[in-house]
Amino acid sequence: MSSGRIHVIDSHTGGEPTRVVISGGPDLGFDSLSVRLERFRTEFDDFRSAVVNEPRGSDAVVGALLCPPVDESSVTGVIFFNNVGYLGMCGHGTIGVIATLAYLNRIGPGSHHIETPVGVVEAQLDEDGQVEFKANAKSFTRTYDFLASILPYTNAEWEKLSIFLNFLIPKLPAPKEEDLSKGILEAIDMDSYRVEVRAAMPIGLADADAQVEPVPTSGGGRVPEPDLDRLSNILRVFNDQFGNIDWKDADKIRQVIAEEIPTKVAADKAYQNAMQHSDKQNARIEHDKALQRVLVELLSDHTELSSSSATTQRSRSG
Repeated sequence: MSSGRIHVIDSHTGGEPTRVVISGGPDLGFDSLSVRLERFRTEFDDFRSAVVNEPRGSDAVVGALLCPPVDESSVTGVIFFNNVGYLGMCGHGTIGVIATLAYLNRIGPGSHHIETPVGVVEAQLDEDGQVEFKANAKSFTRTYDFLASILPYTNAEWEKLSIFLNFLIPKLPAPKEEDLSKGILEAIDMDSYRVEVRAAMPIGLADADAQVEPVPTSGGGRVPEPDLDRLSNILRVFNDQFGNIDWKDADKIRQVIAEEIPTKVAADKAYQNAMQHSDKQNARIEHDKALQRVLVELLSDHTELSSSSATTQRSRSG
């Protein structure tokens, strides 16, 4: 029998328990899975009995020993066994193995191959099913916790399920979503856009009788479909909300932005020095500093001009 600590993960498929041995199992070598099963049977049968039989197991438990696959397309090899012997294949055990591998973040949604002593089995991990189960589990615990606080304790099985799910839910993996905006935000200078007040309105509740709907007891859930649109439409809406400014002298502003500011930034000594003697990242930092200095200078010039004009007007009117 193998020595040391044995690590297992228990799962169930519609009530059928599977105990997956993830580490601490016997060294069966790297021959075919059928040869390794025979070595398991003849040399390490006491390990099988210890894993699935009393006092740690029962006659309902199916064990699954993970081992390196021979087939390169398989994510793992597995040898199934129970309280009396060995199994070439097990349906609910395969589901338990797939669920365990997903829990360990070794596989994601999609099709996966599992190698067994009788051949390679293909299994499908459905992400929508994972999301639905997690949503239903949350719905049950939320509803049961509320009912248990106002009704007498009468159902021990519900209490056990609630305790189990409260421990299980935080360990369930969250669905992995593809970041469709990756790279877009890095290409947009969000500091150049402004927040603008578009409307103001009071928000209040009507002074009338109303009914508050109860918390929904149904669960359900799925992976949401991404909300897609053409990039040109996204940019148009974005610029309509944040980019359009009603300039009083559009031609002058266009000239300042397109000609005057770039010329002054390019003439900045610190920026020129960084371009010649530093790397791209430091040059970009110095460019932003130079742009900030130019904008402050322009703002100061226009502020002084406006102030001087206002003083002249007051002098004339006096």
